[in-house]
Amino acid sequence: MSNKLSICYTCKNRSNLPSKHGNLPLLRRSVASVLGACISIGVEFEIVISDWKSTDTDYKWLPKQSKLVTIDQEEFSRGYGRNFAAKNAKNDILLFLDADMLIGKQFIAKCTYATANDKTVYFPQCWCVTEGDRKKDEKSLISKLPSHQVRYTTKEGIYTRSGWANLGFGCCCISIKDFKDSGGWPEYYSWGREDPDFYDFFVQNEYNIIRERASGLVHMWHPPARDV
Repeated sequence: MSNKLSICYTCKNRSNLPSKHGNLPLLRRSVASVLGACISIGVEFEIVISDWKSTDTDYKWLPKQSKLVTIDQEEFSRGYGRNFAAKNAKNDILLFLDADMLIGKQFIAKCTYATANDKTVYFPQCWCVTEGDRKKDEKSLISKLPSHQVRYTTKEGIYTRSGWANLGFGCCCISIKDFKDSGGWPEYYSWGREDPDFYDFFVQNEYNIIRERASGLVHMWHPPARDV
């Protein structure tokens, strides 16, 4: 199998997300991290974005390695959007990312290594940055494996800051063959169980699943927001 990657996004209005700290260019920062990581280790790649008629950007900032495809239907389905991006991808390895993820070169290298064998899928765990840590240097976050989550005591009590997302299954690296054999992401027309249900297919069909805390995979902080 070749090690050419198609990085697949589906999104709606994630290029200037409003917050009390100013608008957040989530997708633009994510794409920039993909560009830097892939170029730094010489991986052949494309970026495929299936867009739900976003109104917060003209996408003129996209790099030349990008393919933008517009979804015409009105009712939002994250699974449908991901499948639509995959349908427009040309390479043998698919990496599904959300628009609020940053990646580093070591993560890209692991994606190509992890999917080298048939019936092997990679479901990494990301490091989630909370509001209090939003100003931490991005380069340091994606260049090494972060420490375990730290607990802080405040006047209001004890709370947990940035840490590992143990239950998230949204990021996935998979060969195009294994993806097609799975039937793709479930297409629910609400925010719900498409991630764990997709993951469960590989559990039930006895695939080799690589599930680990990933160095170089970081979820950016943003306020709670839904497109629909």
